[in-house]
Amino acid sequence: MPSGCASRVAIIARGKFAFEGRVDEARGRLRPIVHLRTRSADGPWRSAIPADAQTRAGEWVFELPKGGPEPLLKALLDGGAGIETLSIERPGLHDAFVAIAGEAAAREMGDATLETAAA
Repeated sequence: MPSGCASRVAIIARGKFAFEGRVDEARGRLRPIVHLRTRSADGPWRSAIPADAQTRAGEWVFELPKGGPEPLLKALLDGGAGIETLSIERPGLHDAFVAIAGEAAAREMGDATLETAAA
């Protein structure tokens, strides 16, 4: 970890410790996120895409299935998806904060940040 960066964090929500531990532990509570763009709009490969997947700007966005990337890649290749772009991103610390503290706490922190910046 670069010098000057915290290796441990504490997340306080509603006046109580919601989490205390290493940064990688906080981030590890979330599944990696897949961004996928295909040439084919449909086909047998679609069964590998989770039901709760979203589409944003022509791209599938979803949590990496628990089986990992290999079964997903196999289904995409064998099913003729025609992968144009594929990335698997590890959630950031902000994502972990939102998951642990909740959306309301994140909004409150955002409002406080805006108020501090405006002062």
